[in-house]
Amino acid sequence: MKNLILHLFAIFTPAVLLAVTWKLMIPEVALALLFAYVFVYRTWLDGSRLYQKGLIPKRDIWKIVYNGDRANHFKELYLRK
Repeated sequence: MKNLILHLFAIFTPAVLLAVTWKLMIPEVALALLFAYVFVYRTWLDGSRLYQKGLIPKRDIWKIVYNGDRANHFKELYLRK
């Protein structure tokens, strides 16, 4: 996803939906969805963006969870087109 606007939209839409429906959900389900959003969805989304920009190899998409690549590539992910 090379377009920054679409990337930010893809980040915030599920987060807003989760926040709006938080009180309506069973707490265990809400926490499971929150962890899935943070550790699965955001990792895949940010890793795919870094891969498409040529900053990481495809096999390293899931490694950004634990090696800090999301913080190392903050400008490329959220500020630069």
